Amino acid sequence: MNINKYVPTYYHTSIFELNPNDVINKGYKIVFSDLDNTLDCYIDKTPSKTVFDKVKAFKEVGIKFIIISNNYKRRVKPYADKLGLQCIWLLLKPLKFRLNHFIKKNNINKKDVLMIGDQLFTDIALANKLGIDSILVKPLTDKDQKFTSFRRKKEKLYFKKIKKENKLKLWR
Repeated sequence: MNINKYVPTYYHTSIFELNPNDVINKGYKIVFSDLDNTLDCYIDKTPSKTVFDKVKAFKEVGIKFIIISNNYKRRVKPYADKLGLQCIWLLLKPLKFRLNHFIKKNNINKKDVLMIGDQLFTDIALANKLGIDSILVKPLTDKDQKFTSFRRKKEKLYFKKIKKENKLKLWR
């Protein structure tokens, strides 16, 4: 079991407990955030007040916040539009070609980017492939789409091993 490609840079309980000032103080200027179970449950079509407030807090300190998702355009774009955010759908995480193309096209320095997500095998694996710092957060809910719930069982084993080997660095 090779866990290294799934080790996040940091771990935090929730994006909602993350202080945007700490993010900017660590030198990050762009946040790529997963949508489903990181910002909201996959069945929530409209962002909650909590999501609006968190996105606003990131924007206020000068962080560009971009939603990235493996989900379909019909799910991701209307949600991001309500927040006034740029988004990328059908990203095909952990494959790197679509996000790498976006990064190059927009002249983004990878050192400026922090990726936040709730899955080791998609979000964290992609961040590691691209050389981007990441934060693994706990899923917001136990409700998952079928293909995601299957992966979660295996991810739990990897997470336990990462923790046991002292490779989990808490965000401070």
